[in-house]
Amino acid sequence: MGETLRVLLVEDSVNDALLIEEQLRSEGIQFVSNRVDNRHDLVKEIVSRNWDVILADFSLPQLTALEVLAALRREKADIPVVLVTGTISEKRAVEFIKQGGQDFVLKTSLKRLPVALLKAIERRNADREKRKAEQRLAESEERLRLVVDGARDYAILMVGPDGQVLSWNFGAQKIFGYRPDEIVGKHCAILHERGDSQDKLVRQRLKQTAETGHLELEAWLVRKDGTRFYADVVDNALRDPEGRLRGFSRIVRDMTAQKQIEAQLRDSHQQLRALTARLEAIREEECGRIAREIHDELGEMLTGLKIDLARLAKKLPAKNNSGARFAAMDETINATIRSVRRIATELRPRLLDDLGLVAAVQWQVREFQTRTGIRCGFATSLKEPLLPAEVGTSMFRILQEALTNVARHARASQVKVTLAEREGLLRMEIRDNGIGIRPVKANGPASLGLLGMKERALLLGGEVQIQATPGRGTSVTVMIPIRDHKHRK
Repeated sequence: MGETLRVLLVEDSVNDALLIEEQLRSEGIQFVSNRVDNRHDLVKEIVSRNWDVILADFSLPQLTALEVLAALRREKADIPVVLVTGTISEKRAVEFIKQGGQDFVLKTSLKRLPVALLKAIERRNADREKRKAEQRLAESEERLRLVVDGARDYAILMVGPDGQVLSWNFGAQKIFGYRPDEIVGKHCAILHERGDSQDKLVRQRLKQTAETGHLELEAWLVRKDGTRFYADVVDNALRDPEGRLRGFSRIVRDMTAQKQIEAQLRDSHQQLRALTARLEAIREEECGRIAREIHDELGEMLTGLKIDLARLAKKLPAKNNSGARFAAMDETINATIRSVRRIATELRPRLLDDLGLVAAVQWQVREFQTRTGIRCGFATSLKEPLLPAEVGTSMFRILQEALTNVARHARASQVKVTLAEREGLLRMEIRDNGIGIRPVKANGPASLGLLGMKERALLLGGEVQIQATPGRGTSVTVMIPIRDHKHRK
């Protein structure tokens, strides 16, 4: 061996002690030793030094091997003892082993001593490692027990291979209402809704968990008082080192309150969508009414004023440069008429109602190019110009918002608009060659215009996709299903 062993000899014969030491050296064992022959010196050595092994004669005038074992127990010293004696009866040898001795060697057969000594030390080391492992396991199990018992919002239970409940933490008692003594030993199907088909389903799930090792699901479970609750359930199969099924661990979390909140949010969202759709419809109706009043009433009044001005100009004598003044007034009235028409058209283009989406888009594209100087092209393969009112209006408003964003932010020199229908899906793309919008900005809370575009499409079951490449422009694609809307037209 490479290490030096510490060997304590309990021997009253100096010659026997020398023979023992010589036998160990002959086998290449490195060691340091000391010899004692009475109880006082034995206890002193046990307390003061850490010995690897004790080699003890069975019976000395002042000390016996059994007393050596008793002293080790009193001092709680973990030192293996090998008996090295002249003669010993089988009865005494058995008693020595029963009280904690490791082995015995006769002085007439000292050749076996090195092997017995080394095996005794190995068993001692193995026993120490085993005790340490058992202590670590016990500590780990205690920590796990404290965690499991402290998890009051989660039901944590162990289930046997056949489905019987084996353990039950405080969280399980809080969630299900059963005390441990009321549930341990019963089949876990009691926690599910009653019925033969349900019991069969529970057993199938356990079988599936055993096969796959893991199963996670959401299900309705039942408390002790019979009330139902919606739960998230996680099952894991537990197997021994040989792969045999030991049972299952189950973690249950009550999801009822969360599901109720989700349902309320979903209902609130749907109501908000319906309100938004209604407000948009009212807004479009009001814009149409105001546009008609501006176009008809103000337009008629301005046209009448223009006619009256022309008559007045003919009757008054042409002096003091009055002709030039009348011409300037006439031009002002013409400009006002054009402004009234533009405002009325922006509020609600009559082209959209009279001639359909294609004509309205063509007008909007021309007006955008005239107003901004940005070249704007339009191409369409749409064969049916008259679409359902809500579809045409949403598409037109999305186009207006997209072009407004191009004029304000894109720094583009060219815009192309395409409009097509394919397999019941109306598709419009607005592509520019500007600086490109950043994805963070496109999805940010401050992008109200883009959010409004997406919401308009979403209200009709469609979507808006925004793709941008920095320095290479932005593409806004709108897709709205029109097959269902045509039936309601």
